[in-house]
Amino acid sequence: MLNSSYANVDRSMRQSILQAHGEKPVTPAEQQQIDSTITKVMALMQDEMSWAKMKPQYVLLYVETFDQDEVDGLLAFYATPAGQAMINKMPIVMQKSMTMMQSQMQVVMPKMMGVMQDSMRDSVTK
Repeated sequence: MLNSSYANVDRSMRQSILQAHGEKPVTPAEQQQIDSTITKVMALMQDEMSWAKMKPQYVLLYVETFDQDEVDGLLAFYATPAGQAMINKMPIVMQKSMTMMQSQMQVVMPKMMGVMQDSMRDSVTK
């Protein structure tokens, strides 16, 4: 699941950068900078979040969360077609949920800023 999520992270970063860039077209030099930055970030992420580095943490997480019968049941589930579909499609679900949350944050953020500004204004006038 870690490996299949990298493409989604790459795509998400590119979308975020382009959204932040706005309506102005990206120049070839800017695109080269974007590509270079994303390549560096992805290499860092793949190194720091490799299975070799993350496995001990996941093992501990599962040991703290599930008993042995539950782990055995999960292993049996993941061996089924439905379990394999879960493994293969979960990165897509995660990507879509991140996109959904980003979209929702664009609606919520101005409202949050308004509440914070009102609160600051009220505290200054008191």
